[in-house]
Amino acid sequence: MQSIITGQLRPLSCRITKRFCRFFCDFGFKHTFTEEEVSKILNVINSSTPEALSRYSIAKFRLQRILGWKQQHGQFSSLNEILELDDFGVKVLEKFCQSIVQDSSEAGGGREAAAVQKTSQILTPKLTEEKRNKVRSLCSVQVGIDSVSWCRMELQDEEDPSIVTHWQYFSLNSKKSHLSDLTQMIMHVNQLIPDTDAFVLETPITRQASPAVNATQIAVNVRQSQIIAMMTLILSLRSQDFNPCVFFLKTYLAARLFGTLVGKERTSSLNTVSQILASGTSNEAADKKSEIAPKGKIITDPDVLAKYQAADGVQKEYMGRCLMLGVCFLRLSLLKCPTSLSIVNRKSK
Repeated sequence: MQSIITGQLRPLSCRITKRFCRFFCDFGFKHTFTEEEVSKILNVINSSTPEALSRYSIAKFRLQRILGWKQQHGQFSSLNEILELDDFGVKVLEKFCQSIVQDSSEAGGGREAAAVQKTSQILTPKLTEEKRNKVRSLCSVQVGIDSVSWCRMELQDEEDPSIVTHWQYFSLNSKKSHLSDLTQMIMHVNQLIPDTDAFVLETPITRQASPAVNATQIAVNVRQSQIIAMMTLILSLRSQDFNPCVFFLKTYLAARLFGTLVGKERTSSLNTVSQILASGTSNEAADKKSEIAPKGKIITDPDVLAKYQAADGVQKEYMGRCLMLGVCFLRLSLLKCPTSLSIVNRKSK
């Protein structure tokens, strides 16, 4: 009985103590922020969406405390009110507020500057601002165990969706072929892939050798690495004006962006591809609600779409992943879409 009473009185005592101290001795946040900065901080906390607030330096469970308080009491009128919430201390609040102030003062517009910084971490090599503005077309290349798929997109005017001009799957049948035969096949694939300003591939998965990995799996990994190395070398020689022209997006990044990753396993891309293609032809009401820029949406040439629809299950899957890879590069690296970046950042935590 004594333990039950003590357990009930302790939280009540803490709440009373906090309010007592705050009332009599101005308990709480002894900060160095200016009045203007405090006003900005409160404005961000009171007016931002949960997704926008999650971009700052705050844990998810503490963010839920803020949202619950706002839902019950309305807007915060002072920073000290936040200290009344559970799990909030002076250091935690200082760090949270500092992240808001720094975001507001960064050159280039806060979140856009943060987006550039995050993009440099997910793309290799870095894409400079000068080159980013020059990209008018891109081609994503998806390398499978024994196949290569590619999808070329052209960026149109600011208010028009990007268009898929090429979309193809090519079987290598390379599991037992000699390295010279594989080289000839890659050379042939190079002739089929159309010219573009930038090529994008996914960074290959690198795993340390372990007793559980058998010889067959090692051979498959080696062969796939050979294909990627050959493709990278050949594609990098395509353009003399745009150098480098081959970029690598972080592994699983496209799958995280579109929610097709469960653990470390990719789920089917078919539904996701349908949604991507539908976004480019959605109605005006839906477009107004979407935070994706028009150029970040996709439309497809009818003949190109027919090739995808005529492909079998395995081919469709790799072609779908290829499309997702291209759209991911388009939204994160070229358009620096805040909505897409926030999704990736949130899922990578």
